[in-house]
Amino acid sequence: MTISILINSLGGLALILLGMAMMTDGLKTGTGQTIKRLLEKSTGTPLRGISTGFLTTAIAQSSGAITVALIGFVNAGVMSVRQALGVIYGTNIGTTVTAWLVAFLGFGLKIDLLALSLLVVGVTLRLSSERRGRQAIGEALAGFGLFFLGLGILQESLTGLASLTAQSIQPGSDPGQTGSWKVVLLYLSLGLIVTVLTQSSSASIALVLSAAAGGLLNFEAAAAAVIGANLGSTSTAVLAAIKATSNARRLTLGHVVFNILTACVALAILPWLVQLVFLVAGQLELESGMASSLALFHTFFNLMGVLLMLPITGLFAKWLETRFRQADEDLAKPRFIDKTLLSIPTLAEEAIQKELQRFRTLVADNAQQLMQGKRLSGAHRESIESLGNSMEDFFQAMTTQRMPIEDANKIAQLLRVFRYLHESFVCQGQLNKEGIFRWPELNNETALSMTHLRDASLAVASFCADSDNQGDHRRIDQRLLAQFREAYAAAKNLILQQAAAGKISVGQTSDSLDTLSTLRRLIEQLLKGDEVLSSFSTLPLNTSAQDTLAQTSKNP
Repeated sequence: MTISILINSLGGLALILLGMAMMTDGLKTGTGQTIKRLLEKSTGTPLRGISTGFLTTAIAQSSGAITVALIGFVNAGVMSVRQALGVIYGTNIGTTVTAWLVAFLGFGLKIDLLALSLLVVGVTLRLSSERRGRQAIGEALAGFGLFFLGLGILQESLTGLASLTAQSIQPGSDPGQTGSWKVVLLYLSLGLIVTVLTQSSSASIALVLSAAAGGLLNFEAAAAAVIGANLGSTSTAVLAAIKATSNARRLTLGHVVFNILTACVALAILPWLVQLVFLVAGQLELESGMASSLALFHTFFNLMGVLLMLPITGLFAKWLETRFRQADEDLAKPRFIDKTLLSIPTLAEEAIQKELQRFRTLVADNAQQLMQGKRLSGAHRESIESLGNSMEDFFQAMTTQRMPIEDANKIAQLLRVFRYLHESFVCQGQLNKEGIFRWPELNNETALSMTHLRDASLAVASFCADSDNQGDHRRIDQRLLAQFREAYAAAKNLILQQAAAGKISVGQTSDSLDTLSTLRRLIEQLLKGDEVLSSFSTLPLNTSAQDTLAQTSKNP
């Protein structure tokens, strides 16, 4: 008899997990674009983020799926850690929807009839429709059916187990008695472990609700297990963030800290929180007894956690920013420019010049590694790009400031330098499509020519990357440019000659010439930026600040 109950319980849990997987996959496929738009556009404030997190989790029926999506958005820089924190708060509230569905549909209705009806409708939609969206909705409905079918089997099994247990214990004893903190922590640990193993807090909570409704657990024991399941839900995010960016790891840490703090507060006030739940449940006259009361408890303690964290979200986000710091992130932050300089153009000029010298060194060093065929870190490139974006924003802010015409002309010339260097960096990205730059390899006749071109390119990049270089930059820049152009012309002519002789294909010729053209643009823009930056001079004093800056931004 006991083996039969165990097999039925495991089978019911397996159906619940399979149903949850089908339900989540179907809902994500059928409503994926809606979820994506909500996450991208509705996170401007913490409150909007909470609403978005709640809605998307309710739609997808999986806080884990939404959390993984958030990590992806933060990874890509689409969303900041602070914006994503609000969504994380909302996902915790969104998980309570499943508990309410289980409480009212799983225990308040004839569950077999509900499960089989959903299966019939879901399978019919899945098999009869040719549209992917309807098929996905059908899959989701079938998943709901399997979920409730598994829940019904689990209820029967656990009720039977509770009956056997009641026969083997003394009359008057309390199943799942929570007389000590050791017992509370035991049930909390069980809830956490089951969630980590199943990777589904919804399945764990369904299991807890079934055990409580079947008389296997008393309310406090079940409440502790629900808290544990809530804690275990962070395991999905932790696994997803193992190889993610620092920002994604910060978001995961925020998720874990938020759930731990919520659990600690809930445990500290557990007796009073249970009494509050009983009071409210009595006032609302909720049906389904133990199950609906546990769903109410789950909702209360998640709302409590959000209310505790919401006022300190800003400080929490700032603290998270100090975690998992990497050299590339420090590289991405401007060292000399900030908004306080906007009102003092003279100080801003000096700061911009220093930041440009630093930017030139980074761009040139990146070019040097590119020419040497080294595999470049994506994070390093993103850091340089981020620094460039910060400088561009600063230049844009400068255009709105009133300043003497002399200062305006100097700022415009510095903007010209930035455009040169930024264009060189863009060209590097075009050559570095696969993480590494490969020089055109045509045949032995072109090998020597490519070697000369590589040496000339490296000479330019090495000179510009050395921030300690002194002397006549203009003269050296012109000499390096002449050497490069000579090597470039020789390589280009040789490629064209071999193409005309039929030694290389038309496709090889086109690809090689495109590569050389991009390389020429890279080197020329880098040298122009170096030359103007090193021989800094004023422009003719004949235009306003805004006109000068606007004209320069259009004509690098």
